[in-house]
Amino acid sequence: MSDLEIKKTYGLFDNPLNKKLISDLRRKGENVLVFPPVKTEKLELTETAVKHLQNLAGFDWVIFTDVFAADYFIEHLGAREMDFFELDDLSVCALGEAVADRLRFVQVHADVIPSKSDDAAVFSAISNYAGPTLADLSFLVVREKSAVWHFIEMLTAEKAKVAELPVYQAGLADEPANTKLKTLLKGGAVDEFVFSSPDDLLSLRFLTDGADFSAVLNETQVSAVSEIVFQSLQENGFRPLYFHYK
Repeated sequence: MSDLEIKKTYGLFDNPLNKKLISDLRRKGENVLVFPPVKTEKLELTETAVKHLQNLAGFDWVIFTDVFAADYFIEHLGAREMDFFELDDLSVCALGEAVADRLRFVQVHADVIPSKSDDAAVFSAISNYAGPTLADLSFLVVREKSAVWHFIEMLTAEKAKVAELPVYQAGLADEPANTKLKTLLKGGAVDEFVFSSPDDLLSLRFLTDGADFSAVLNETQVSAVSEIVFQSLQENGFRPLYFHYK
């Protein structure tokens, strides 16, 4: 690369999968902005939440909203030595192929995987699968503590019964650094943002305070290092490319 050639600025989250890539880019003289990943913590379940777990058979549906929700739900069941086959009689909705992949590790099949992760697409996918009426069907929504999902309101408007099960909480550490990086991101300082894991989508959601993060990166090339990450980006409204670096 000549000194006259304009270099791109790459953005990546600081996760183990990106360590080598960040090192390689910097060694070759590229501009790299490294963003702190989301930090997650398993919640101690409330008495009501424990009852939901112990009464899974009392629900018609369970909805997993993200990969961490699936992970921590699985962890909570395992800690209580509960049988994952209890989910066999429930309809399972996974918000994204990456979430469905996490469930497959414990032999749980996702019946519904919406093509997009927005509320309207989730509600439509469930409605199409469930049939003409949602009235009196019972749903368990497994989610992050502070997450707001408007498809819940859409379900209850159709007279469905919805219980929410927060299984973890998430946030970003080092707020001063996050604020600076967020300003750079929104200001268009990043030419290409490289995603290496579906977890990066949750990190981005928290970095942008839950805003329409596809709009935040509207002027930025978005790249994926693998097929599952590529699909996750598409599900969240991006038009990604596969990452290639020479």
